[in-house]
Amino acid sequence: MTKYKIVKLGPKEVEIPEEWEVSKLSKTSTKITDGTHDTPETISNGKKFITGKHVEDGKILFDQCLFISKEDHIDNISRCKPEIDDILFTHIGSIGKVALIKKNIEFSIKNVALIKVNDKNVSNYVEYVLRSNYFRNQIHFITQGGVQNFIGLSTLRGMKIFIPPLPEQHRIAQILSTVDEAIEKTDEIIKETKRLKKGLMQDLLTKGIGHTEFKKVKLGPKEVEIPVVWELKKIKQVCENLDRKRIPVTSTDRTPGNIPYYGATGIIDYVDDYIFDETLVLVGEDGADWSSFGGTAFVVRGKSWVNNHAHVLRPVNINEIFLAEFLSMWDLQYAIVGTNRGKLNKGDLMKIEIPYPPLPEQRRIANILSTVDEKIEQEQKYKEELEQLKKGLMQDLLTGKIRVKL
Repeated sequence: MTKYKIVKLGPKEVEIPEEWEVSKLSKTSTKITDGTHDTPETISNGKKFITGKHVEDGKILFDQCLFISKEDHIDNISRCKPEIDDILFTHIGSIGKVALIKKNIEFSIKNVALIKVNDKNVSNYVEYVLRSNYFRNQIHFITQGGVQNFIGLSTLRGMKIFIPPLPEQHRIAQILSTVDEAIEKTDEIIKETKRLKKGLMQDLLTKGIGHTEFKKVKLGPKEVEIPVVWELKKIKQVCENLDRKRIPVTSTDRTPGNIPYYGATGIIDYVDDYIFDETLVLVGEDGADWSSFGGTAFVVRGKSWVNNHAHVLRPVNINEIFLAEFLSMWDLQYAIVGTNRGKLNKGDLMKIEIPYPPLPEQRRIANILSTVDEKIEQEQKYKEELEQLKKGLMQDLLTGKIRVKL
């Protein structure tokens, strides 16, 4: 049976196994330093340059990085050279984002601390420790009340971490890495399924299913081919506009409940009353993204409250999913007025022309896209479950509350 001891971390007491040590971060590392304090000139193509905004928990965003000259790069790495199995830690601005360098990629850093762990075999374990609740509680205690978000290197070096026996470190890192890999794979499935849906939308919403004869039509400023048997209809021909029923309510005047309160881009709150109780299509009036695949339109079902930032359409002679998917896919920026904060006026919305297949084909198209949406939702739910599992495991394993079998 595991015996425990109480240790103090800042103002909090934490219970850990008796045989675990408490160590300063510096004692587990050969070096803790940071990148350049200068701002080298960025160029369109050169050596990779990573700043704090390119570091997320468990991930370095190399696909979004900046580029600097070879000369500036050489100057930067002479002070601080990131290498595989080193750890990046953001210590300025958004503090406490942590990522292990997993690939042998040459780059330099700015506004990011670099931690070179003594034993590269336990870099994974140290990375998870730096992302743990108990370590982040120390960060919060140190930074609360500060004028700016910043942790100096000397402070970082002195922060405490728990050190289990080496075999236990390896096993903890292995378990958490397995969950991380499952999360990454699920994330890739979600991204790939979204790409699939995007391609399907482009084909189905203009080409339909099984057609061989097409005609050219104008949708806004753009010419496109649609099946010969399809029509063009204005939204006012297939929907009733219910904007007159909308009621905006300030956040302080809302009574909490379980009925969704919608704005231009989706649910923004839950309230205890409703205006509508039916299937509707909402389209952003202002504060929305009307570009291609901007997602400006969405279907709502059942009881709802809608503020004055979303147009309310009652589908009459059209499938609601077909309508919402087309409006979300198509570039509607030609109908927007205003420069600073664009707006889709009611009159302009109702005059927008859309392809109009026969209703049975609309339903078939809607069913295909809904099936893909269900797959995306299933994978997103699974990812959330994995993230909750990992959160619990980190809390339990990294404090020894649950001991791993060796």
